[in-house]
Amino acid sequence: MLFLLSFSQFYAQNTLPYSSSETNIHSSHASVAGGNACSFSVVPPATINGVNITATSSGVVTYPSAFSSCNGAYVTPTSSIHMGSSGPFNYTLHFTPAVNNLVFVLTAAGHTNNETFIFNTNSNVPTITSSGSCYTTITGNTIYSGAGSPIGSDGGGGIFTVSTTTPFSTLTITGPGGEAGSLMALCASSVGPVGCDAGTVAPQLSTTTITSVCYESTVNLTSITASNMPTGVALAWFTGAVPTAANQLTPAQAAVAPSGTTYYAAFFDSVNNCYSPPTAVTTITQPVTTPTFDPVNPLCFGDPTFELPILSNNGIYGTWFPSINTTQTTSYTFIPFNSACAYEYTMQIEVLNDFDFDVIHYCSDNDFIMEIVPLNKSFDIANATFNWEANSQSVGSNVTFNATSYMNSSPTASLPITFNVSVTNADGCTKTKPITVSSIYCGIQKGISVNGDELNDSFDLTLLNAKQLTIFNRYGMKVYNKDNYVNEWHGQANDGKILPDGTYYYSIEFDDKSPKTGWIYLNKQK
Repeated sequence: MLFLLSFSQFYAQNTLPYSSSETNIHSSHASVAGGNACSFSVVPPATINGVNITATSSGVVTYPSAFSSCNGAYVTPTSSIHMGSSGPFNYTLHFTPAVNNLVFVLTAAGHTNNETFIFNTNSNVPTITSSGSCYTTITGNTIYSGAGSPIGSDGGGGIFTVSTTTPFSTLTITGPGGEAGSLMALCASSVGPVGCDAGTVAPQLSTTTITSVCYESTVNLTSITASNMPTGVALAWFTGAVPTAANQLTPAQAAVAPSGTTYYAAFFDSVNNCYSPPTAVTTITQPVTTPTFDPVNPLCFGDPTFELPILSNNGIYGTWFPSINTTQTTSYTFIPFNSACAYEYTMQIEVLNDFDFDVIHYCSDNDFIMEIVPLNKSFDIANATFNWEANSQSVGSNVTFNATSYMNSSPTASLPITFNVSVTNADGCTKTKPITVSSIYCGIQKGISVNGDELNDSFDLTLLNAKQLTIFNRYGMKVYNKDNYVNEWHGQANDGKILPDGTYYYSIEFDDKSPKTGWIYLNKQK
């Protein structure tokens, strides 16, 4: 294969036909020693005979005019590559698929001193031969050209072939630069695939889009197959649009390739070190959604109705852990179902302090009064609301309730009666208790019958808040007395002996009203 290291037309005496298989090629005719002619030169990026060619460089520029050396024997065309005019240079050509036996034309090399050109490939160290040159020597993979050429002449030059034992996909030319630089041109007729089983057709893949697994940021490119893979080659993966050894992934790397970028698949002939044209594959990182929920207000202690939603506001189903506990502040984690690619979500739900109350009973002006009182100062009664309910109807909303008045005004009400008493504290939490009332009598009984039937078995002053009770017999002798009396007298004397049946007299003292006196009849009823 022949090449001219150039990027424009190559002009000479006769114009040659333009090949339909060569694109981005510039043409001309040159008379070359030994009968060789480079009729077409390449301007990368280009595709020549099924080979894709690109170039990277430093220290080189494009030369605007054609130039010849060795008395016009070797000609580089307009827009050839001007190497080393300002110092060291590096010029790299990339070929897909791999090539071999490339030929280039060199002109304007050196004058007083040689200019140096070192050739390397990604296959192995190349061998350089020449079909004609002047003022030039070749040592291994290096050309030295120009030393000894007369002042005023066009310097050294010639036509050279670069060969390796196996095809190569990258050719690099480096050197320190020279007196004024040198010109090179790639000969298009030397470019073509060489002994490459990878073929010239891009892989037909099972898919050209692959998405990462949920929570992962990599994809397994090796899961993709090709339906048209030639025999004796492998499907290889690359990070660049031009497959090279430098951007080729190992199978292990391809199995965990970072997602969110484009990769390229090509058939790789490892024997001939060449590649087919590539096919692009788009990789996508599967987005992971964060579930969203409405905020939860603090819960009332023991709220039996509270539930957490199993569907988030943005449509993610899942379950909560741990189980709902409305007796203490707890952090709950929402765990999405496996079908959803979503993060877990944690929220803390505050449970308000519990509160409690009791209902006390007492008599006031012969009315039976019930009153709500906080237990352990668990709520502020001044900021609470109340509801008294009987027979599913609200009958009161104050902290106290007059049961005597209610019974007297409700013809259908009868004893015993149950009131549902509700307290709502300042946080809006409600607690309800049933209170059953069997008697609303607030007078002082006239007798006791101590027979164990639990009816009038004792002198009951439970609702009267008695400070002290004193019992006298009919002779005026004190036989019994008790401070903070409730219902302890059932006919016994202070010494515990049972008093005889008969009429006795009492004196009751109160903290909040005047003393009361009267009589009571004791009947033990055997």
